[in-house]
Amino acid sequence: DDQKLYFRLMEVFISKFNWGMMSYYQDDGFIQRSAAYTLYLLNKYGNEYKEEKFYYDKFIKAYPTSINVFEYDQNPDYKSGSHEGAYRGRVFQTFLKYIGAIEQKTTTNKQEHTSTDEVRKTPIYNSIFTINI
Repeated sequence: DDQKLYFRLMEVFISKFNWGMMSYYQDDGFIQRSAAYTLYLLNKYGNEYKEEKFYYDKFIKAYPTSINVFEYDQNPDYKSGSHEGAYRGRVFQTFLKYIGAIEQKTTTNKQEHTSTDEVRKTPIYNSIFTINI
């Protein structure tokens, strides 16, 4: 049964596979364990493209102490950047983009040498996740 296989693979990917193994950022796995909050946020805001930072800002507001696991970055500016990088990389790249639940676009500002990543949920998102509150 393809559906059972898919959901079993999803369960293993979420609960058994360490997303941090694909990253050089250290943490205790909290970002991975709290990915459901981002699923909730995508359910609420994900119909239109929004910056990944939008979701990170809501995540850190909900879980401000999760940044404390980044003790190797004593400078608060670096600690925040490392935490945001870990969140965005693990939740959006390692998880949601990998399973096809989000579309991502990058806008580059050549004059300022910056880029902005934006995401929105795909139709697959709604067929995979059901959020009842």
